[in-house]
Amino acid sequence: MRKYFKFIIALALFAAATSTCKKKDTDPELSASVSSLSFAAAGESKSFDVQSNVEWAVSGQPAWLTVSPASGKGPGKVTATAQPNTTTEQRTTQLSITVKGLPSVPVNVSQQGAAVEPAFVAVTGITGVPATAVVGDPLTLSGTVTPSNATNRTIAWSVQNTGGTGAGISGGNTLNTAAAGTVTVRATIVSGASATTNYTQDFDVTVSGTALFSGKGTSDDPYLIPTAAKLAEMRDLVNAGTAPYANAGIYWRLGNDIALSGNWTPIGVYTSASGLAVFRGNFDGAGKTITGLVINRPEEGYNGLFGRITEGTVKNMGLKDVHITGLSYNGGIAGSISCGVVTGCFVSGTIAGGNASNAEYHGGIAGRISGGTISNCYTAGAFSGQYTVGGIAGEINYGVTYDAEYNMTNHGTTLANCYSTAAISAYNTAGGIQDGFRAALQALM
Repeated sequence: MRKYFKFIIALALFAAATSTCKKKDTDPELSASVSSLSFAAAGESKSFDVQSNVEWAVSGQPAWLTVSPASGKGPGKVTATAQPNTTTEQRTTQLSITVKGLPSVPVNVSQQGAAVEPAFVAVTGITGVPATAVVGDPLTLSGTVTPSNATNRTIAWSVQNTGGTGAGISGGNTLNTAAAGTVTVRATIVSGASATTNYTQDFDVTVSGTALFSGKGTSDDPYLIPTAAKLAEMRDLVNAGTAPYANAGIYWRLGNDIALSGNWTPIGVYTSASGLAVFRGNFDGAGKTITGLVINRPEEGYNGLFGRITEGTVKNMGLKDVHITGLSYNGGIAGSISCGVVTGCFVSGTIAGGNASNAEYHGGIAGRISGGTISNCYTAGAFSGQYTVGGIAGEINYGVTYDAEYNMTNHGTTLANCYSTAAISAYNTAGGIQDGFRAALQALM
């Protein structure tokens, strides 16, 4: 009997234990990996994880928010997608994740409102623009834009009427003038009057003082150079890059025969310290002669009356009693010519190049020409150097240039109707007309 009773008690305890374990296996569980979600005004999708061991559901989504999937069983990933918010107000909602027999799990959702575009503020005027200038002195143009909170306030300057001043704009806001008169400048503010309309306002600037040169720098009225002092002044303006004198296409003319004195610095000079300036204008010697051109720069290159001519012209002039000593690129008219023209000129005197291994390109007219023309010129005297010495040019190159994409342009080089009686000497490669020849000569004599 006692054994039977013990068996009944053990059976009851086993049943109780079995019943307790079963209940724990079916208790529902629910949690979410986030408690809130924030969306940009433009709309986007974001995901979160649901941890559960039973069936669950998501509710509370408004029309602007979709949830996928909206229900599931066991662990799952839910993606919420917010549509663009075209209003300026923030919008919010609360999602509820529910299972049977447990409190719901909330996920708070918010979405930013669209940015407010500031109202357009139009320009109503520009004041404080300089009204006077002095011939030859660069004038910085500036002005005060009203109202101060205008949406666009950047001024672009241009010349509307030079008024005979030879005015031009450089560097965006620098007014350069060459003669007295009244110049009209225009201030333009892009999208200043409205989002689609520029604001413009004209201003008169009175230019006073004596012009640096007679003439206007045009083909019909070139700047006149009557003295050695004015030639040196022209040189200094070109080498400094001063507009309009250093601009491409400006015209110059000698007014008299000129006698130079002292050590000449070339027009379009090269120095190892400051680099290279170039002459891009048109120089008419008008049949005049410059005597006494002396250059003593044994450690520097690009020596001549002009250091380097690029797409410029020199014509109808003579150089007598020339004495040039330079490292390389030495010529009576120019150390180097690139796509330029020299015609109707003569040079007499001495030109001596350096003895260094890179001391090359020495010629009576030009040390080197690459693209362009030398025509109707002659030389006399004595020209010497280490390499590539010629009576007219030390070297005539093909005149080939390359752009940023390495596309080649052949500008062509021509030597026509030229001769030299100069004595030519070199350690290596010397010629009566030229040496280092790289282009076909055309009509040498």
